Amino acid sequence: MISAYESPFKMVSVCTGAPFLYRRRSIIHKVKACILLCAMALTTFFVVQFYKAINFEKRIQTTYREVGYGHKPFYCVDNGSSIFLLLVVPSATGNFRQRIAIRNSWGSVVEGDPSLQLGFFVGTPRKNTIKHALAEEKQNYKDIIEVKMDEKYENLANKSISIIEWMYLYCNRAKFILKVDDDMFLNINKLIEDLKISSLRNSIIGCKVTHSSPSRFPLSKWYISRQQYQANTFPEYISGPAYIITGDILSKLYFATKCLPYIFLEDVYLTGICRRHINAIAVGHPGFSCGYRDQGPCGGHFRYKITGHHYYPEEIERMWFELNDRWYTCPLRHSYLLSKALDILFLDF
Repeated sequence: MISAYESPFKMVSVCTGAPFLYRRRSIIHKVKACILLCAMALTTFFVVQFYKAINFEKRIQTTYREVGYGHKPFYCVDNGSSIFLLLVVPSATGNFRQRIAIRNSWGSVVEGDPSLQLGFFVGTPRKNTIKHALAEEKQNYKDIIEVKMDEKYENLANKSISIIEWMYLYCNRAKFILKVDDDMFLNINKLIEDLKISSLRNSIIGCKVTHSSPSRFPLSKWYISRQQYQANTFPEYISGPAYIITGDILSKLYFATKCLPYIFLEDVYLTGICRRHINAIAVGHPGFSCGYRDQGPCGGHFRYKITGHHYYPEEIERMWFELNDRWYTCPLRHSYLLSKALDILFLDF
């Protein structure tokens, strides 16, 4: 019953407004909760990034002291006349952990063997922390050669040209040169065995790529314009992560880079365009990986292979010990299918 002192309209407005007020308060609570969750997520993100930055600072100052690699300087006596295999590794300045993994694993084979040499070619560091750490690494290991250029994808071919120039000037009598990226697993003992029984000359050896076409899509990472390269297909070339150059073509390959139009695709330019110009042969080798983690991360998978592409430093170190244990059996979790599924699941591309 409506009181004489209350308006019926007031009662209607109160009754109909209650659900609206409830909904409005519910929305406000949800917005506040979202804001709180976003704030917590952002705080967590920045804390993690700060922790990683601190950890990185500590890591680059300490990790390269973990292994005693020796103190001999990296040089080629008599322009490398006694060197059977020169291993050159392009490496980003900040990839301290990758270089440690190589020294701990397949790079350790060069120790005590004058017929083998290993050198890391790095660009110019920008950050002072990396600059100081790199200087100490050079002093400790004597296997770093600095190339004066910025570390970026577009400079990969220029960096490789600088490496070839360095070899031409200082190590042009080495019998074989292996260019290998710092994320590669290498069965170096099998490689040496294969090279010793081969009679290869005038060649670049590795995973041979044929019938490849330039990307004409302007937004592509690998875009090549008609002005840069007119033909519709590239010449046969050897895939860039790892390839062997026979020493007899080193000077010809270097001079070819001085007279041929440059494109930034390192493997296409050096092992395709320049190689064809000097009439050298592109030789496909089944032991060289043509894919991306196309073997599970286990050394046992590489007993009859030479290279594998894109493995992490911890994997490279572990796989090296597994490869050298002839009784070791790879576990199921390191099979190709399961490891590939884990890579996709954890977005480790």
